[in-house]
Amino acid sequence: WGENNVLAVALGQCVYLWEAATGNIRHLLTLQHDDDFVTSVSWVRDKANANYIAIGTNHNAVQLWDAEAERRLRTLDGHSARVGALSWNQHWLSSGGRDSQIIQHDVRS
Repeated sequence: WGENNVLAVALGQCVYLWEAATGNIRHLLTLQHDDDFVTSVSWVRDKANANYIAIGTNHNAVQLWDAEAERRLRTLDGHSARVGALSWNQHWLSSGGRDSQIIQHDVRS
C-alpha cells in the first residue's frame, strides 16, 4: 500500500495499481523480456512524493516510476542477480539482491 491509498500488485511481468477509493485498476508496466519478471515493489513513504514506486526485477535492475504519470523515471543498476527486497527511508532506497548485496541508492541524484 502506498501513502496515496493505492495498492501495487505484481503479476509476472506486469504491475497493476488498484485505487482503493474508486476501485479503478490501472496497468503501470510490462517488462520487455520474456524471461524477466517483477520480484519486488515498494512505495515511497513520503506524502509529498507518494506517487513514486520502486520495482525490482529478475534481470538485476531497480526501476523508479512515477505511478501517477505512468512513466519510468530511471533505472538503478548495481546488482548482478534478481532484486528481491526494496525499502525506502526518505530519499534513500535500499535494494537487496540474490547476489548478497545491499545497495543504498540516493534517488535525489
